[in-house]
Amino acid sequence: MEFNTELYFQTAKPILNKGALFHDDAIDYIVPYEPDPYSEVTIKFRTSKSNVDYVYIIINNESQLMEKGETIGDFDYYEYTFNLSNELVRYYFEITSGNVKAYYDILGVEKRPNPDFSFKLRPGYKTPDWVKGAVMYQIYVDRFYNGDKTNDVETGEYFYIGDKTIRVEEWDRYPQAMDVREFYGGDLQGVIDKLDYLEDLGIEANTTYRIMIISIRISVKSLTTEENCYRTDKTKTALPQNILTELPIRKT
Repeated sequence: MEFNTELYFQTAKPILNKGALFHDDAIDYIVPYEPDPYSEVTIKFRTSKSNVDYVYIIINNESQLMEKGETIGDFDYYEYTFNLSNELVRYYFEITSGNVKAYYDILGVEKRPNPDFSFKLRPGYKTPDWVKGAVMYQIYVDRFYNGDKTNDVETGEYFYIGDKTIRVEEWDRYPQAMDVREFYGGDLQGVIDKLDYLEDLGIEANTTYRIMIISIRISVKSLTTEENCYRTDKTKTALPQNILTELPIRKT
């Protein structure tokens, strides 16, 4: 039997366009958005037009075939509708195109499934009105602004992971591999000094400024343990317990 090259190229599917695969746990891909418990919800997934054979949604470890709902421009949109309970829903996607199989979770396109990175849908959750459209600013205190040079961490003042801390003089240089031992001098007074600056950026007055404060002297300022962090004289140090209540963050 003679191989029909022309027919092959007319009927063969193109290579899986991984860049077109998309889902977001937002209003365009979850209908209705923020559904109530025991209600019906439709979850959508996008692919390149006529590019895949099957799309499955794996919900709480159970695989369900999705149906092509509509085609808009260069994209196909697959859908699956089901009834919710009152429990958290975890899901990800499996896409098949010829002999190629891919998975899609919160990290994007994956070669193999990893349920640990599933999307999550919590029936009954409602986004607070004050959050919608709000401009937020997360402050990394040590790298934000030095408002009080008298409390700067000096080179060699502390030990962390077997070596001494370093006081950084040049704020615009690239971080080092062990950047957690380096201190730029930002502090709470620097945050207070820059409240007008934050307001000028468009940060809403009623938006919480998320400031990471801990009781140890490492520059990450997001850990909550005192393990392996000592002064050179081996005396542990801690911030005052009421430090957050003393910070005058303005609210409406």
